[in-house]
Amino acid sequence: MKFKFLIRQNILNLLKIYLKRTILHKKQIIILSLTLFSAGMVKSQEVCDQRGLFSATTISAGFSNLLDTYISPLDYKGSVYGVTNERIYSPRFGKDKWIAQQFIWGDFSSNNTIYGSGLTIGGSIGYSWGTLYKLPPMITDMNIFVGPYVSAEAGFLYNMRNGNNPVSAKADISIGGSAMITYKLKLIKKLPFFIRYEVSTPLIGMFFSPHYEQSYYEIFSLGNNNGIIHPGVWGNRFDLKNLITIDLPFSWIGLRVGFENNIRNTHVNDIKYRRIYNTFHVGFTKDFIPFNRRKNNIENLNVINPLF
Repeated sequence: MKFKFLIRQNILNLLKIYLKRTILHKKQIIILSLTLFSAGMVKSQEVCDQRGLFSATTISAGFSNLLDTYISPLDYKGSVYGVTNERIYSPRFGKDKWIAQQFIWGDFSSNNTIYGSGLTIGGSIGYSWGTLYKLPPMITDMNIFVGPYVSAEAGFLYNMRNGNNPVSAKADISIGGSAMITYKLKLIKKLPFFIRYEVSTPLIGMFFSPHYEQSYYEIFSLGNNNGIIHPGVWGNRFDLKNLITIDLPFSWIGLRVGFENNIRNTHVNDIKYRRIYNTFHVGFTKDFIPFNRRKNNIENLNVINPLF
């Protein structure tokens, strides 16, 4: 009897040890699973700040003032309409000290004399790209940028009254400089405004202009094309663009309103050309990160405006 009791006791002890180890093993599995799950949640909730690409698309409308003595000695005034896309991003160089800026635009104008005697229409398309260096900040929430840019534009004017030389073609390329000031204004705590003023002017380039009373038939058919391409410097060409914008960002898209003053002057081959546009802009803005610049293994990216 005593021998049977000892065997039973040993079996019970072994059973208790087995159960304890099994429960402990299960607890370890549960703890390990919870740890891995928590790590996965932390990884998926990890937020990474990354400077993105800022894009703004606007439509514009305003007033135009034209003078082109190649087609008429009179001043023309009217209206101008356009569309502009601007993109700003941090280039791969510079360590957040440089930004790249790109403009693509197109416009169409309808103009007439004060007597209403000669309708003139015009249009142009253009592209510019530049880099801007961020100067050390002097005021909180204010940034100042300066840098060079290159641009190209092509367009036309067509005077519906002229029978001889009714069209004036425009084309130019240039290298210039620009300066920009941005300011973050916190009128409402969770809804800041971004104010920007930018001025730019070409310094050197080339532009097309025929001789006075020279027809395009002479240029392109007869080959009389001497002296139609001119170096563009401040002595014979002066351009100036002033741009003011106010951006109001929302959760996934923003609103932009702005005003642009664009002046262009050339004086060559006894031809004076002046174009002044004063336009109001309205459109939308968006901050995003292109797929080819997204950081790997980061699901939640906090997109930072490259201007700030």
